[in-house]
Amino acid sequence: REWRLEKRSRFSGELDTSFGTNGVITVDPDASGSDEIQDIAFDGTYLYLAGYDNVPGNLQWRVEKRSASDGAPDSSFASSGVLQHDPTPGQTDYLHAMELANGGIYLAGSSSTGGSGQQWRLEKRSLSSGALDTGFNGTGFVTVSAGGGTQSRIFAMAVDETYIYAAGANQPGGDLEWRLDKRLLSDGSLESVFNSGTVTDNAGSGAEDANIVAFDDSAVFFVKMFCFSK
Repeated sequence: REWRLEKRSRFSGELDTSFGTNGVITVDPDASGSDEIQDIAFDGTYLYLAGYDNVPGNLQWRVEKRSASDGAPDSSFASSGVLQHDPTPGQTDYLHAMELANGGIYLAGSSSTGGSGQQWRLEKRSLSSGALDTGFNGTGFVTVSAGGGTQSRIFAMAVDETYIYAAGANQPGGDLEWRLDKRLLSDGSLESVFNSGTVTDNAGSGAEDANIVAFDDSAVFFVKMFCFSK
């Protein structure tokens, strides 16, 4: 698998040949590994791509910052436009979601707890350099236990002017359940009025995970999979 990005006309669907190579950018960080883009964001000038690559022999977080006009990497961001970050060296770490807000890049996914276990992980990084913003939880990141399963990850994230809504899976026992956290953009702390900051819902005896989240003026909606065991 490799990363692939296309730019097309909103009106005709035709590739924009001034972008990348005839409208397409492909990047294959590790020729034999699983390299996947999971999310994309746009600030009016630059595209931000988030996902993971397998360069060190295990999955690690990867973010690219590119010009929206021609796809060229922003050389001032991280290392020649590419941020590669292995939260737990030698283990599997997933990056699934990204939002631009409050002057920074918010990234969400998981980091390994060793073996097959995963924990939720949120980061805030500089839009310009990609460096961790240590004003966020004092370190630039938040990790929180979500059980011991391989699917115990943040899969989706949405933000408003003040809060992060992070949705994914929690596995405190034998099966996965939905989980939603509401946290402050400023420092990553849980919003205590919102059910102490975390809602979980074990909808059935099978495996459930949530990977879409949205909100309006009065409600938060999160959905994906509901699995019955038979």
